Order: sequence, then C-alpha cells, then structure tokens
Amino acid sequence: MAARLFPLPLTPFERHMLDDDVPGYPMTCLMQLGFQGSLDRHVFCEVFSEVLANHPLLQARISGAESRRPQWVSDSGDANCLCWREDGGSASSEIVAGMDPTREPGFRLVVDRNGETTMMSMIFHHACCDGVGAARFLEDLLTAYHSRIVGTPAGAGVPPVEPARLRRRGSYPRMGWLPIRVAQEIRTFIKEGHHWLCHRVTPLGHPHPPPPAEIAGDDSLLDFPTHMFSETESNDLLALARQRGVTLNDLLLTALFLTLEHWNAQHAPDVVTPWLRIAVPQNLREQDDHQMPAANKVTMCFLTRTHEACRKAQTLLAGIRREMTYARHWLRGKGLLRALSLLQRIPGLEDSLLRGERSLCTAVLSNMGNFDRWFCSSLPREGRFLRCGDLRLHRVTALSPVRPKTHAAFFVASYGGQLQISMRRDARVFTKDQAQQLLDRFLEDIRSLAGKLGDPVSGTPVSGNV
Repeated sequence: MAARLFPLPLTPFERHMLDDDVPGYPMTCLMQLGFQGSLDRHVFCEVFSEVLANHPLLQARISGAESRRPQWVSDSGDANCLCWREDGGSASSEIVAGMDPTREPGFRLVVDRNGETTMMSMIFHHACCDGVGAARFLEDLLTAYHSRIVGTPAGAGVPPVEPARLRRRGSYPRMGWLPIRVAQEIRTFIKEGHHWLCHRVTPLGHPHPPPPAEIAGDDSLLDFPTHMFSETESNDLLALARQRGVTLNDLLLTALFLTLEHWNAQHAPDVVTPWLRIAVPQNLREQDDHQMPAANKVTMCFLTRTHEACRKAQTLLAGIRREMTYARHWLRGKGLLRALSLLQRIPGLEDSLLRGERSLCTAVLSNMGNFDRWFCSSLPREGRFLRCGDLRLHRVTALSPVRPKTHAAFFVASYGGQLQISMRRDARVFTKDQAQQLLDRFLEDIRSLAGKLGDPVSGTPVSGNV
C-alpha cells in the first residue's frame, strides 16, 4: 500500500506545521498512557510492527521541504520508532529527543516499564498527525495487543483502517446549500482577515524569565502541571454546561479568558494591545474518516476579545456560545486552511508572517473530549477504567505545542469520568512554579465561574473544590 500511496503531497496545514517548527519551539505533541499490570514485551513488539504498517504517515518523511511542493515519501532508513526502557532506566532522553520529519519519521513510541507500572508515551510531529490521529493509532495498538493476549482471532475488534483515505485528508465537509455556503465562507474569510490585520493581540505576561541555566536543562514535555478533577466535580461542570445551554468547552474558554485577563493585570499591567486571543483546534473529520489512519485533519479557530470584555463573565460566556455555535455549524476553521493555501503560493510570505514580532494568539485551548470513546468500543471495562490484556489503563494525558509569543497551551480531556487539564509552557518564559501558578489561576477561575452561574434547577452552587 505504501508504494502505491507515496509520494503524497503535503496539505496546507501539514506544511504550516512543518514551517512553524523553529529552534526552541518544536511542533511536537505528546500523548501519554499510564498502565497498571503486566506488559508482555515480545507480544507488544510484534503487534506494534503490524499496527504501524497500517499507518503510513507515521513511517514517512518529508521530501522537498524547501520546494513549493513538499511531499511525503516512504522512509527507507532503519529508524526505530519504538524505544523501550526497563526497570530503573529513564525514558526522558527519548521523549525530548529532537524530531526532524524531513530526515526521519515524525513519530516515536517510548515504553517505560517499571515492575507492574508501564508508561507509554507517543511523541509525534504535528506535521504528520493530530491528537485524533494519535488516539486512532493507540486504539488500534491496544486493541490488537488485547486480542493477541486473550487469544481472540487476529483482527477481532480492531477498527478497519483504509490507508487510501489519506488522499482525502486535505478535504473537509461542505456545509449547507451552495450559494449560502459560498456567502458564509466569503464572510468568514473577510471577517477573519480583518481580525488578523487589525486586532494585534497581547501575549501572556510573565513575572521574570527563567535563568539561562534552567532554560538549557528544561523541557516542557517532561515536567508540566496537570490537574485531575474528581468524578463529582467533572459531572457537576458538565451538568452546569447542559443546564445553561452551552458546551463544557464554552465554559472552559470563558474561564480561560478570565484567567488571561487576571494574569496579565498582575504580571503585565501595561497593556500592549487591547486584545486577547485563544486558538481552538477544530476537527474536520466526517463519519467515514474513522477508517482513516493517523493523520492531520484539523484546523484552528481563533476567538478574540478585549480586556474589558474579559471582565464580564456572563456576557463573555453568551458571546462565546454564539461564536462557537457558528464556528461548528459553518466549520469556520476552513478559513485558516484557505488562507494558508494562498500564502504558501507566494514564496516567503507565510514565513515572514510566522517570524514576525507580533503574537498570533495569547494561548491555546485544545479539547479532546472523552478518551473513553476512542477505546471503549474495542476494549473491555474494569470499573471506571479500560482493560488491555493484563493491563489496566488508569491515566491518559496529552500536550500541544507552544510557539514564540504563545507561551501556554492547555489540553483538556476526560477519561474514566474525570476531567483533566494539562498545560505545556514556554520554558524560555515560564519557570515550573510560574506555570503551576498559571494553571492554578485557571482552576480558580473555573471554580469562580461555576459559582457565579450556579445551578438554575436546584438553586445551589456547583461544587467548586478544584
């Protein structure tokens, strides 16, 4: 299949992720699974090779990166995408090791086994895969391993995968009747362009930069703040969102805008611009795309608000609800892909915009949703957790990249009925303690927002012990 599939031209988003990779700000992502129980190394390695063969972009590299038409080609080298560490060994070096998809596959799986505890870390370059694609690969891997351990027939329970669908990963759904759709897309393109050209945004302030020695030995993929809500707290937040007619993501976006305003009021009181902006990934997959191997089929939406608007929580929430409803209905993020396609036709134009002094967004908020839905159809459940052979999956964590002047990226997902928020920081700007303070401020604003909204049914405030 790989021979017939490649060479495969990069999509505008993939090329953007490649071009946006600069020293100190790699476009690498992390998805980490924590297990309890016994892992059979021999069986796992066999299954890994079989499953990886069904995900061609995780084995490919980029050729012609400096040309106007870079493309994916099959990697003929001997790169080993599976790294293994046993009792007492440290997997940190493999996790933070550089990744250049023009020379090697932009994917690495690091397994750190220590007795009855196993940590599985998938590191991937955003040019070859997004979070949904990573979850799809891990679903196939865990399902195949479980089938092999329990002795079910080969392929039983493993979702079908069709590598040929990678050819349409750059397409996106068409929404609505043609004249209305065209009018909406033109309107969105003009509106987004106006925001980008006229609304310069303020980056996150910081108390004081880390010492150079600390920056040199630091990596935000290894040491990052994270918080797990209790099952009760998670259910309370979800119930509150439903009662208010908003999504949980609307609530979190509102709270994050409050956090950005509070943080900058304390650490950057001299406002650089009157605007704050949050980047929100938008998944463009359709129902048939579930059979697509690991790939990118995502874009970004951008929400921009004034500092003044971020001081009025309920009005802010109502506005975000309207804007995100529109963004989902009309797939507003398509405007970014059209803009990237246009910029990439003019040599050097996209690069000059990316390397400029302006901040493209203040922060990023990625919401993966419920991890259970990626694995629960193919793996058995043991209480709140999923079982894979003799392993019990008790933790799932993920991190998005940061870029110059976008100093924090928050990743939200739930598993086993518990909501988790992790934060990747710009290690050149935030110390570990400062990053924890920023996350704590976000948690405090989630609690405060929930308390202000209350529970319109019972009249009692939602649990806020974050």
